Amino acid sequence: MDTKDLRIGNILYADGKIATVVGIEGEDEDNFVVKLDHGKDKVIQVKPSVIDIKPILLGDDFVKGLGLFDELGNLKFATKTDKFKLRRANGHVILLNDRNETMVHFWDVKYLHRLQNLYYILSKQELTINW
Repeated sequence: MDTKDLRIGNILYADGKIATVVGIEGEDEDNFVVKLDHGKDKVIQVKPSVIDIKPILLGDDFVKGLGLFDELGNLKFATKTDKFKLRRANGHVILLNDRNETMVHFWDVKYLHRLQNLYYILSKQELTINW
């Protein structure tokens, strides 16, 4: 996993358990620490080279259980402006305009943390995920 992709709030697997990134410290990838919340106020501070950090695929059972997408693959969360929507299809995410016309295919958005990052870039809002 490329730790440069991470932002505070991203959800991922850390040693096989679901965790939320609650802090990132360090100036380069050789001296880099991630603080992870494993729930119940248990925060650990680790170097990514020491702990197994993996992204969560959008097709993962955990993501399916979150109910982020409707039966057509549309992201259920709308932005304040509703100028666009995101749809999951064939292992990537598609940006649609307000007329449901395809604007961009995001082929690298196969993971939950990248969906969170894309949503923030487009809407300037965090994608609220309760797990």
